[in-house]
Amino acid sequence: MHGRWHGDLSVGAEEFPVADLDNLSLHLIHVQQVVRATWGDRTGLGVLEQLVIGRCTPGGLRDFFDGAPA
Repeated sequence: MHGRWHGDLSVGAEEFPVADLDNLSLHLIHVQQVVRATWGDRTGLGVLEQLVIGRCTPGGLRDFFDGAPA
């Protein structure tokens, strides 16, 4: 379950063949990516989440749930 503590050693993942994905499917437009971040001499792991809803002219998004232009 998203957003809930699962314990210190809980690990999970999903894998999908990229060729099988529909990049414009509504359940795939919310991006989550594990990242390593560095700030000065400090380094840690985190999650980058991204979701764009609505018009974004610089990105070529014209409508509410547009995908990125090909």
